Amino acid sequence: MRTTTGVGDYASWLGNAERHDLGGGLAVLVGSPVDLLASKEAAGRDKDLAALPRIRAELVAAGVLRMEDVRGPFAELEGETPAYPAAIELLGDRPDDLRARALWEHVASVVRDFRERWGLADDPRPLGPPAPESDPTATDRENVLRQLQRTRRLLDHAMSSREVQRLVFVLT
Repeated sequence: MRTTTGVGDYASWLGNAERHDLGGGLAVLVGSPVDLLASKEAAGRDKDLAALPRIRAELVAAGVLRMEDVRGPFAELEGETPAYPAAIELLGDRPDDLRARALWEHVASVVRDFRERWGLADDPRPLGPPAPESDPTATDRENVLRQLQRTRRLLDHAMSSREVQRLVFVLT
């Protein structure tokens, strides 16, 4: 896209973008969360309008947006819920840092969805038993494992650089 409503052209996005070194010679420019919020607010699509109160609340909770800069409805974030045990086994303890926690929680929901989809509630292994290649769970399982590997790398990097919030926006 050459331009977006709410922010402008590519040069406008670059004005607030930050460079993030992901290791291995890979670096990306990431638009600011506040610019992303402005773009979603201006787009006015139903799916964006429905998500905006939660996005605003999470940006305020993460310290990226000040309460006095919030324009529009603001959601109440739910209280602390117990960490998903299968995710703890795969990703380690849930991070205390709010920004890292958002990434961890996203992947915990992927693991929970996988277990529900394939009826693994009674299996003590986080992703259940390995399946033969012909089994439909095998491809799904491989996809989840790849996502877990990427997330572990991002969490390791993010926890060392404390820049998770911007990485979360890259992923979502």
